[in-house]
Amino acid sequence: MSNLQSLYNALPSIQVTHDSFEKGKSKSLLSKLIPLISKYNNRFGVCLIHAHTTLEPGEVMLSNKNGIAKPIHEPTTKYAEWWLISGEPYEFSTAPPAATPPPEFFWEFRDITGDNSYLGIFAVNPDAPDVQTETNNGRRSITKPGPPVEQEGTVYVESAWVPSLPNVFFFCISVCVGC
Repeated sequence: MSNLQSLYNALPSIQVTHDSFEKGKSKSLLSKLIPLISKYNNRFGVCLIHAHTTLEPGEVMLSNKNGIAKPIHEPTTKYAEWWLISGEPYEFSTAPPAATPPPEFFWEFRDITGDNSYLGIFAVNPDAPDVQTETNNGRRSITKPGPPVEQEGTVYVESAWVPSLPNVFFFCISVCVGC
């Protein structure tokens, strides 16, 4: 089993991560992160780490420009765009991110949050819509612009945030539906 595969497969489900986040009253941590995110020109956001599927040997979770992330076996080109607070990447893209956090960003992030293993960091795409909805379809994670369509019995989980101008609170930009 590759390091990336075992790292990804050890990630919790969105529901487990969300429950830990809520139990730990971690929404207050988001406001404490605003100065750090602002220091790096709002190029990074905060997310709840979670797996979408189980990776097979040699696979990584790779997203394309169309908002579809799926397991790809040993891609020749991949760019990290989602990281654990340790600095280890766990999801990748076919395109370079707008920014990559330097090591000191991760140190400062951990100084603020402690060992909150359910929080992660992502590169903000300046061209992305204000709100996105992420759903699973088999082994694929599909991200579409706009808020989720309300359906009775469906669980909606806020999963990623960026600071809102003028940097007074975090604004949810991603909602997982059935992830």
